[in-house]
Amino acid sequence: MTSRGRGRKLVVGGVVLAAVLVAVGVFLWRSEPAGFGWFSYEPLTSEETVSSLVFVSTRRYAALGLFAAGLVLLGGVSGFALGRRSAPNAAD
Repeated sequence: MTSRGRGRKLVVGGVVLAAVLVAVGVFLWRSEPAGFGWFSYEPLTSEETVSSLVFVSTRRYAALGLFAAGLVLLGGVSGFALGRRSAPNAAD
């Protein structure tokens, strides 16, 4: 097997793995039900509310990690593929 064929298989495998990581990350993020709701009344002014506080579960942290790992892998594979392209000859 030539070095070029091995590099092509590495690039295709890396792209597929990156796509799977991104897809699993998106699936995990979307599969968790939302932790908020809409109410048809205004809360009493004497009650303290925290509307800007966002809770992120462990599952969502894992989803973000997989998504980020997939994007980093995709960037690395793209850089590897661009770097392996043959440079034009100076004689041409």
